[in-house]
Amino acid sequence: MIGVIENQMLTVAEKLREIEVEASAEKGSFNLFALIERDDSFGKWDIVISAKWIKDNEKTLINTIASKISKNLSKDEQLMLSRIVVLPSTDPFVKNLNMFVGAEHGTIKLSNNTFNGIFVKEAYLITSKPN
Repeated sequence: MIGVIENQMLTVAEKLREIEVEASAEKGSFNLFALIERDDSFGKWDIVISAKWIKDNEKTLINTIASKISKNLSKDEQLMLSRIVVLPSTDPFVKNLNMFVGAEHGTIKLSNNTFNGIFVKEAYLITSKPN
């Protein structure tokens, strides 16, 4: 069962990578675009996004990403997701995670790590780069 869920999450991460590539071409590059399972999330995953250009466009960005998710992910895949979290590029969690590993338009998997005091059970980093 674990291998099946892991394969499903890799498929979701790959679809999110395609969404991130498209969104970054439309809106601008991201400092962080990640699929994260927190220890207390009970199998649900957060999409965590950060970019310098977001500022007052947070709601528009969430709507854009949510729309792309509904078009590109199956209903079962969508049910694995909990929320879209937008953080400022100056957020300590974002800065700490981005110092750990760098990626752009990839799918780097991390397991059992703590970033700025927040334990991350699993994560797929699609884009992770310092400001």
